Amino acid sequence: MSVSSALKLFTGSCHCGLVAYSLKIDLAHPKAVKCNCTICLKRGYLTYHTSPAHEFTLVKGKDALKDYQFASHNVHHTFCGTCGVACFFRSGSWTGGGGQEMTSVNLLTIDAGQGLDLTKFKITYFNGANGWEGGGKDTPWPGGQF
Repeated sequence: MSVSSALKLFTGSCHCGLVAYSLKIDLAHPKAVKCNCTICLKRGYLTYHTSPAHEFTLVKGKDALKDYQFASHNVHHTFCGTCGVACFFRSGSWTGGGGQEMTSVNLLTIDAGQGLDLTKFKITYFNGANGWEGGGKDTPWPGGQF
């Protein structure tokens, strides 16, 4: 199976539907990330990192988005200003972005009924609570991750 044929288009949205997106996911090698940093824990993220940006499209809701930044202000943690759901965050210089914008999509906001099986995803756990020490691994880091 070629890489292009392994990409499948999915749609996702916030709870109230004001924010909607489409995302191409590589189903030949499905990967997700769990992190134990404070924002990932509090938001319950299970993320899919996409770069180049053409794999992610904000379909609607740009004006409904609020942007939260903290610490280095390198990451734009967006969320719907009406229902509060965080569908994605963006960065150009974080976790392998290589200066190119990267979008990290919360897979838990993919719309139901599209056949996405999250049990097929290889989850890599990152130690964001301790300055990204140790890189990614196959088992959770201490600090509240499952």
